[in-house]
Amino acid sequence: MEAEVASAERVLRQLDKACRAARTYGLANTVTERFFLQLRDDINAHLGNWPLLGVVVDSSELRLNDEVVYRSEDSVGESLAFRLYGDGIRELRFRQGIADDELRALLDALWGRDDAADADDDVVTRLWARDLESISFITAEDIMQAPFLAEMGPQEHGYFSPPPSSFHGVIERERRAVGGGKGGSPVENLARGEPSVVGFEVTGEERESLSRDLLVETKTDGAHYVLRMLGAVLASERSPDLLTRTLALLPDILDLLLREGKWRLLLEVLAMMEAPNPAFEPTHRLIAQRVAESISLPQRVALIEKGLAARPHADGLPEVLKRLRPQAVAPLCGVLANLVSPEHRALIRDTVARLGAAAPEPVLKGLADARPQYVRELISIVVSWKQPQAVHELAMLSHHPDATVRADAVAGIAALRPAGDGTALVAFAFDSDRTVRLDALRLLASGQYKVSWDVWRPLVDQEAVVELPAVDTRSVFHALRASSGDAAVPYWQGLLNRGGWKQRQKREQTALAAVDVLVMLGTPLARMALLVGEESGSSAVKRACSTALKAMAQRKGH
Repeated sequence: MEAEVASAERVLRQLDKACRAARTYGLANTVTERFFLQLRDDINAHLGNWPLLGVVVDSSELRLNDEVVYRSEDSVGESLAFRLYGDGIRELRFRQGIADDELRALLDALWGRDDAADADDDVVTRLWARDLESISFITAEDIMQAPFLAEMGPQEHGYFSPPPSSFHGVIERERRAVGGGKGGSPVENLARGEPSVVGFEVTGEERESLSRDLLVETKTDGAHYVLRMLGAVLASERSPDLLTRTLALLPDILDLLLREGKWRLLLEVLAMMEAPNPAFEPTHRLIAQRVAESISLPQRVALIEKGLAARPHADGLPEVLKRLRPQAVAPLCGVLANLVSPEHRALIRDTVARLGAAAPEPVLKGLADARPQYVRELISIVVSWKQPQAVHELAMLSHHPDATVRADAVAGIAALRPAGDGTALVAFAFDSDRTVRLDALRLLASGQYKVSWDVWRPLVDQEAVVELPAVDTRSVFHALRASSGDAAVPYWQGLLNRGGWKQRQKREQTALAAVDVLVMLGTPLARMALLVGEESGSSAVKRACSTALKAMAQRKGH
């Protein structure tokens, strides 16, 4: 008998754990699966020794042969016993040969899923629908409808007694008793100095003490009060079942604190999960760790934006952000895009910069966004990583509609690649904004960059060069000279020989700018181009080439 009771206790304790895990994490979760496998082993072991496990269901306990094999420590109606009893089950039976699918169906039926078609049904209805062969039950309705002895007649009081037709009379009597006939609340009555404890005589000194305590209680922040109790449970509770139920509350608490921007309280809750409790089983430690790590889940990170809107003061938020992991980069980018406060943006930007080096894809993807302020923040983040290969992503911003974004992109390219391949800068060499254009050309003309002529050709062969102001044309030619050298000489030679009456003056100005840059280049190939221009150019070009050749000869003589 003792062995059977002990075995039944193990089974029902494990059933309770599996039910709570299924309710909190779903049937497919690995934590739930671990509880399920233990339940399956325990119940099969029991039924291997005793062919039937049948328990009588009460509101707070389950009994086997008048022995309590499960007792609820839950006062909020979430225990296994209360769940069964509240939905009308008075006896639950397990028989040999129970299959895994039947056990899973039982777990699903006990708590259900919010998105299930039978979410609004009670446990009895869901169990009937599943028609389990090895699991049966007796309901209160079965007992009421079955033939009964006189001593089993319907109760006129207790659980089965009908409710009163109206509670108005009951409420009025209580008000008169509590409020001295004035109908006030207990707190209001105490404030007036009136007795407010039914059935007890309260002295004036005791009333004053109660009034002080109530005043302190009403001024205490409810969240602090609840979290202190939560911390006490997590730190000192010894019951595995109660610890499991307490840990199941934590995800919802995290969501609430994030949504309300209570960063310091959030840190306290996270610290609670890291505090050692000798009673923690390996599963408890795993659950606490997973819940703490869930602060980086996208749906939770996105709540930071709501928290900042609800409580703009960011006290404690930097410490919260330090706990995030690289998986939080994408939702953090979404938060950053919508923030207005410079202080808030700086906090999120620094966090994205720290985490994004390990997960850069969301940041680089965000560069395609149309919002200038957001993209400029992302450019600063990319530059902070100091990865030269990122200049290719910044070069794509040459098509961004905002000039300030394009200017930041040029500065970012220069910071990441102060010398070497200047291809990324060429994308901005003909920008519609003159400031952006000249910044890019100035860098290319510095002599620190090299660019293939094939990169320049599609741009300078267009009429865009002729349309530029003369000063800007010279800037383009100097950038071309410094970055491509002799490879561009055939292009300039072609400008010296280009004829036609259309835009003759601008064409001539462009040719004269080509003469100047060939002189500065000063290579043998440049000299040959000037000789050709002296022979076949316009009169103004011929004179300029002749003067340039003499200057080059004098310089060589010296």
